[in-house]
Amino acid sequence: MKKALVCLALLLLFLPVPSAAAQSLFDWDALQIPESAEGLLDGLQPEELTPEQAARRLLNGFGSQAGGAVREAMGQLALLLGVILICGVCGTLGETVRIQGETLNIAAAVAVTTICAGGLTSLIGQAGAAINDMSLLAKTLVPAMAGLQAAMGWPGAAVARHGATMVFSGILSGLISGVLFPLTYVYILLLAVNTAMPRPTLKRLAVFIKKGTTFVLTIGLTVFVAYFTISGSVAGSADALAVKSAKAGIGAAVPVVGGILSEASEALLLGGGLIKNALGLYGILAIAAVCLEPALGLLARWVLFKLGAALSAPLADERVSGLLDGLSDAFGMVMGMTAACAFLLFTSVISMMMAGQ
Repeated sequence: MKKALVCLALLLLFLPVPSAAAQSLFDWDALQIPESAEGLLDGLQPEELTPEQAARRLLNGFGSQAGGAVREAMGQLALLLGVILICGVCGTLGETVRIQGETLNIAAAVAVTTICAGGLTSLIGQAGAAINDMSLLAKTLVPAMAGLQAAMGWPGAAVARHGATMVFSGILSGLISGVLFPLTYVYILLLAVNTAMPRPTLKRLAVFIKKGTTFVLTIGLTVFVAYFTISGSVAGSADALAVKSAKAGIGAAVPVVGGILSEASEALLLGGGLIKNALGLYGILAIAAVCLEPALGLLARWVLFKLGAALSAPLADERVSGLLDGLSDAFGMVMGMTAACAFLLFTSVISMMMAGQ
């Protein structure tokens, strides 16, 4: 009997921490929620959050901010179309004078670029702030999710996924802030100069920057997902084997009592899983809240400026309408950068929520 009790005590050391202990690993107040997300999360109880509540809050936030984003984009687009129309009319009236047509193209390029650059600069600032807020949120959210996952008996997978998320998140946010944002301004400058003074080299450089940005983001996310999946799967397989071995050892060590403890651990792990999933759902909503405003502003301008480029084609020189189309791509590039950072965190949090289920 004494030998069996000693064996039981040793085996209990390897059991996953029950839900009460798992809950004590994380203090809800310690989660650093950025100010940009507080409005959407105001009044929510994180530990009692349900998917229906999260979806309702997100839809309400989308509805309240989408209208403002569309109105701002339409106002900017109306101003742009007005400038393009004036230049087109002036060009038609004086089309017999070659120098006047070139001067109008230069004036249109300067006016369109100046109007768009102001809105883009503001949105790049918002996108940069959102990326910084996501990095701040990840520093408490991801470790907390990893700690709860480890407490449920998946320490290897938790360490692998936590490490991958923080490393790739830091690299991606630094790359965007230090390289891709400045390249976006270079892209706009190349488009404007090419519209005023057409040069094949300038157009090729602009296309290279756009495709290069897309390529870097695509490759970065592909590498992250591949590494994240492989490392998490390998470590998760080892964790699953360890948990099964511990449960089997308990059941065999002490007749009857060991079996009861083994079955009881399933209920305890279920409680820990509920806590982890509640935290993950709250984190997903917080990430979405941080990205919502800049994403809607960028999306509205990308769509409406594409439409504006098509509408302005009959009214203005081909280069001017092409400039507007290219500037809409600049908004799309910044939107892609913001979405890439959000996708990285969404992938990490959702995978940790699904671990052990």
